[in-house]
Amino acid sequence: RIVTSDIGGMAWFSPDGSIYAMISVDNKLDVLNFDRCTGDFSMNEEITIPVNYASFGCAFSPSGRFLYVNTNTYIFQYDTWASPIANSLDTVAWWDGSYSPLATTFFMEHLEPDNKIYITTFQGTDKLHVIADPDSLGLSCHVVQSAITLPSYNALSLPNAANYDLGPVSGSVCDSLTNGIAESEISKSITLNPNPAREYYWINYQLTTTDQLKFELYSATGQLIDQKNLYGSFRSLRVDCTSYQKGVYLYRVLKRGMMIGSGTLVVY
Repeated sequence: RIVTSDIGGMAWFSPDGSIYAMISVDNKLDVLNFDRCTGDFSMNEEITIPVNYASFGCAFSPSGRFLYVNTNTYIFQYDTWASPIANSLDTVAWWDGSYSPLATTFFMEHLEPDNKIYITTFQGTDKLHVIADPDSLGLSCHVVQSAITLPSYNALSLPNAANYDLGPVSGSVCDSLTNGIAESEISKSITLNPNPAREYYWINYQLTTTDQLKFELYSATGQLIDQKNLYGSFRSLRVDCTSYQKGVYLYRVLKRGMMIGSGTLVVY
């Protein structure tokens, strides 16, 4: 459908990237399937939030099964394994009426690495709400209101970005696009330029987004001179070598502590 209301609202991918949920201030929740191979969306279900008040936040549980949606005063849980999803609606919290110093009503949601969902407030307060066990059904998810006291007042904001490091889709025809390449091929893909170098050099590399390597540079006597992390999200890294002495240096490339490549760098 076409969203014709205000741009307010929130959207999230499930942790495995297969489901996309978007909630808008007209109380509509769109749940779409996402094909990571083709980049295509397909409508799964359109749900009307059963509260006549603007809806704002949403987040998936760590497993991706449960989807949480909130208005200013209610937090709802949906089970994405249900058919239809709308029939699984459960109210897991309603605002307790507290102020600190303004109303601590619900706003945006975010699943964090500790597998808990944190919820900001709509107005400037020093509180965050927490869904402590988001992969549990119904009230067992344990919504704790004003669970965290912040060092300063905050309103509205939370980061909102997709997970770009999911790696290949197992069994997909797209595996050839995202699969890890052989370690010998990784080594061949790493070059230093210019070499010889004077003021700087570039480490150029081609990795998958899930790879992380370490580049170490040694003097001819074996002293560690420099080290850099190489992340698959990038393709090059500029290194300032004005502090290096003139001479020949040895470098090696490590993956999980194992050396997978080496070479030399000349500085003049």
